[in-house]
Amino acid sequence: MRKDLLILFAIGLPIFFESLDSNDYSLELFGPYSIAKLIFIVFGFFGLLYSKYFLKSKLVLSYFIIIIGSIVASFTLLDPFPSLSRSIGTFILFISSLGWISFWKNKYFLNYFNFFVIVNFFYWSFYLIDLVYNNGTFSSYSFLFSQLDGVLNHHLVALPISISSIYLLHRYFIYNNIITRLGFMFIFLTLMLLVLSESRSNLLFYSFFIIITYVALNKSSFRSSFLIFTTFFIFSYLYEYFFSSYERIYTRFNFFDLEYQTITSQIRIAAIKSFPVEFSKNLLGTGPLEAKVYVFEEYFNLHNNYLTLILSGGLISLYGVISYLKRIFKIIKYFIIHIYDYESKFTSLIFLIMLYVVTLFSIEIGDLFYYIILSGVFYLDLEYENIKLRINDK
Repeated sequence: MRKDLLILFAIGLPIFFESLDSNDYSLELFGPYSIAKLIFIVFGFFGLLYSKYFLKSKLVLSYFIIIIGSIVASFTLLDPFPSLSRSIGTFILFISSLGWISFWKNKYFLNYFNFFVIVNFFYWSFYLIDLVYNNGTFSSYSFLFSQLDGVLNHHLVALPISISSIYLLHRYFIYNNIITRLGFMFIFLTLMLLVLSESRSNLLFYSFFIIITYVALNKSSFRSSFLIFTTFFIFSYLYEYFFSSYERIYTRFNFFDLEYQTITSQIRIAAIKSFPVEFSKNLLGTGPLEAKVYVFEEYFNLHNNYLTLILSGGLISLYGVISYLKRIFKIIKYFIIHIYDYESKFTSLIFLIMLYVVTLFSIEIGDLFYYIILSGVFYLDLEYENIKLRINDK
């Protein structure tokens, strides 16, 4: 490796580690920015100097509108400065992400990212297993979370496992458009890890994209349907075999127990039901710091990144989010249909980004890795535009 690449690698280490685990490896410097975020911003602005690639992206405009909504909402508050400060900080990270778009075309960056995903999967898998498995028995993650200090929310553990797994599956375990035996074993391993994390939404979204992978690779044939049925039959059997004696874990994923599912999801359901009322009271937005709903005599997060953005920026952000999601699902549909047309390096990136974007319907997040993925979303949008141009030129 050339000396200049080694220097860039060393400079990028803070970004690597904060993206891996922002709770343990974030080095705060001043204000809202850590050292890693400052490096991200500097690299992003340098990227903007050498490339105006982002100007062709329709998603960039949509996300710009979302942030403008949040900034406008801040000025409507009695004390606008805290909310405005957060909005401007977010805007700077957004602008920086535009400079990172061109990096997705660089083979060294892609190799670096590939290495990161591998480390990401094993890091969080070992974190999870080390936490819940002791002396030959499993403990409930939700119980440990409620009893011990320092245990992370299960979504923060399950999300990196699921997105890394879908990436690695498409990168290394699909050969000649067929999932290998090791690939099936890898899927089973990931499903078991997600069960141990007790994150129902991550398990659901990951399973959904596994099914999409089956169908896309086999073009909805009888074989693909049989594989889907067989895979989830075996998983159900293994789940029953391993976890039936662990009541807390077993009950959490027993979707036939509607009473339990309703009780454990009541805050999330109540928050979503309260969203229209809260939104109607704040048509210009609440600002990013007050984007919560009042249920059960407390303020709660919406557990939905897109609804939070809408509530934060009001009608302006509503328009931005709708156009953003409409465009994203159009891109997702295209790349899934044309999965055969691309190498595993590209399809693995596509599926990682798609799973991440969809999972944001069940969580709220805005860390450094979010903006790295956001730059990847813009990159896919531009690739989609280039593909359409090539088709029209034929």
